[in-house]
Amino acid sequence: MVRWREKKVIRWIAIIVVSLLAEFILANFSSLRLLGEEKISLIKEQHISENGKFIIENTIIDERVKNIAVDLSLTKGEYADVYVVLTDQGNKYEYAMPTVRIFPRIEETKYINVYPYGEVNTFYMEVSIPEGEEAFIHEIALNQPMEVSFKLIRCLIIAAVLIIIFYKRLIPQGKIPDFNPKNKKQRIITAAVCFVTLMGAALLAKSNPKCVSEPWEHHKQYQELAQVLKKGEVKLNHWVDERLKEVENPYDTIALYVEGIDYRMDYAYYQGSYYVYFGIIPELLLYLPYHLITGESLPNYVAGTVFSLLFVLGAFWVSEQIILRYNKKISFFHYLLLALSICSFSQVFYMVQRPDLYHIPIIAANAFTLLGIGFWLAALNEEKKEVFYLSTGSLFMALVVGCRPQMAVYSFVAVVIFWSFILKERKMFSKQGIKNTIAFLLPYGIVAIPICWYNWKRFGSVFEFGATLSLTTNDMNTRGFNWERVWNGVFSFLLQAPSTMSEFPFIGKTNLNVHYMGRNLTEFTFGGLLIVNAVVWILFYFLCIETKKKFSKEYKGLYIVLLCSVLIIAIFDANGAGILQRYMGDLIPGITLASVLCWSYYLDRSKGDTQEKVDTYGKVSRIFVLFFILNLTYSFLMIFAQGDTVNLYDDNPLLYHQIKTYFEL
Repeated sequence: MVRWREKKVIRWIAIIVVSLLAEFILANFSSLRLLGEEKISLIKEQHISENGKFIIENTIIDERVKNIAVDLSLTKGEYADVYVVLTDQGNKYEYAMPTVRIFPRIEETKYINVYPYGEVNTFYMEVSIPEGEEAFIHEIALNQPMEVSFKLIRCLIIAAVLIIIFYKRLIPQGKIPDFNPKNKKQRIITAAVCFVTLMGAALLAKSNPKCVSEPWEHHKQYQELAQVLKKGEVKLNHWVDERLKEVENPYDTIALYVEGIDYRMDYAYYQGSYYVYFGIIPELLLYLPYHLITGESLPNYVAGTVFSLLFVLGAFWVSEQIILRYNKKISFFHYLLLALSICSFSQVFYMVQRPDLYHIPIIAANAFTLLGIGFWLAALNEEKKEVFYLSTGSLFMALVVGCRPQMAVYSFVAVVIFWSFILKERKMFSKQGIKNTIAFLLPYGIVAIPICWYNWKRFGSVFEFGATLSLTTNDMNTRGFNWERVWNGVFSFLLQAPSTMSEFPFIGKTNLNVHYMGRNLTEFTFGGLLIVNAVVWILFYFLCIETKKKFSKEYKGLYIVLLCSVLIIAIFDANGAGILQRYMGDLIPGITLASVLCWSYYLDRSKGDTQEKVDTYGKVSRIFVLFFILNLTYSFLMIFAQGDTVNLYDDNPLLYHQIKTYFEL
């Protein structure tokens, strides 16, 4: 035992040493490559006026150049752009280099690595600042030595990767306690991890200033609806062009634009009035109460933050209930990772970072789905509280309908969850199960009444939610149905490979380039959910290898219903609306919960005291942790990818380039 402890200490010390060496040597490559080079000062103490540009004309250098250092300060702005043209030993004629953005507040950006052919002969440089700003150049130099930097977070990430590789040699299986929700220490740790995750979600929701300020007029629909609901109305107080009332097809927005007919983009239009077609539940839960209490309008990012926090709580809650119901031998460490794997799903990061009008109902529906399924499972896990848990679960699942109607498909998980509960135990839909039956059905009725009334009041039908009546980029009423559009959508949502690049953020947007002979609504995506999220890769293995094994009917049924729900919703969205990144949010509960079922199964079944079990458990555990980190990494990088005009590169460049420095040598 003593010898094993000595080896363990040595291994931990080795990981610390290797991590530090990697940070100080590999991550500081730009500093080390300047050793022995002589600094060449080009200019000092120069002012850039409001004309916005300072130029160093062609200068003879005839020296080796490895970097360009630009030390300047700005009076108002955040950054300056540097453009360089040079000739060298291998290039007689001038060639230009890409424009580089430097930030005086980020020390690393002041140094620009260059890689000319041999010695630099002539050197031309422009330093540009945004119009109306002023700057003072302290010095521009070549081969400027850089101080060695130490980034603690980067060093810890390197250490984490090494720990994963040598996981089995560092932490033996018996040292990690099994998950026990009644254990006080575990509850405290879970609360702390959950709190950190909640704070991360809150910070992420405020990371893009454009989403906080929301300069788009049509994104204020929930706020406008609160004002008219306060007066007992449901139609919005917007002027309607008389020509719009008379046109034959008001939903052909391209024709409206060409003919100069005024219309409000992405509003629902019906019989001469404008309405909001986005789900009413976020309005009733947050926007309207806030307006009634304060008289002010609730910002969308605040609502998005609230629902994001509920999503995180739902992820931890449903993960706990899945483990207690199906796979009780999970370690506490793996329980935390299972919950965090839901939170780290790529589309979750995308939606939380963009808490705008379009994502509010999707985030809310996801939160309610996780909470609802979690409470339903809790009803089976705790018999004494089954009435309360049944009613609470049904309430959350009913709220989903008022956010994203298509996500109501997830309510069908109740069929497999409560199959034995109904048919064998006779605890529902029977005389002795009358309380449970009422608890299960009543919340749906309570929520359905106001939703149906709201639909009827707007459009004269309890089943019309308004999406088909929206004035969007295409006529939603006449799209029809065809399998080619369905296949294109399912492929984009689930199976499309991501676009990658060799520099930060390493991933980019993908586009659906197909010869579809028809008109379809498509936007960028960042790759299919089953491809870019490593934690769900286990679904492929489970489908191909494990389906022949004997599982309980409830377990297998839940797995099948979740994946079928994903497929049904993907088909519905692709055919009825289009192929957009945000629509992938509708698929989150089905994919994440199915993967949690799979991982918890393998982690539970592989655990044991025999050497074979120990070895298998170690392999499964390491693969799971590795996939989790890959998943988290991709989701994190996707925050910084540029899909459209709303992105951190343009809207919060200081944050973007601060994070970028962590990925540069």
